Amino acid sequence: MKLKTKKALIKRLNVSATRLKRGNAFKRHNLRRRTTNMKRQATDLVDVHPSHERMIKKLAPYIKIKAKRVRSIESAEVKG
Repeated sequence: MKLKTKKALIKRLNVSATRLKRGNAFKRHNLRRRTTNMKRQATDLVDVHPSHERMIKKLAPYIKIKAKRVRSIESAEVKG
């Protein structure tokens, strides 16, 4: 049986070669009080935190995430 993908999640993510990217927060309103530097940095995409990747995998089962990144994160957790 095929699983349904959560389309809202897919629209919020970009898939690069080895990781998931998401848009930065704090770019919708109250921008007058923020510095130009803060606004510029908020335009960049940031990596999805590894602790959220398992949940994303359940909500979007057909998204392709390379396992190399997951293995490197697990080895880093064991070391430190």
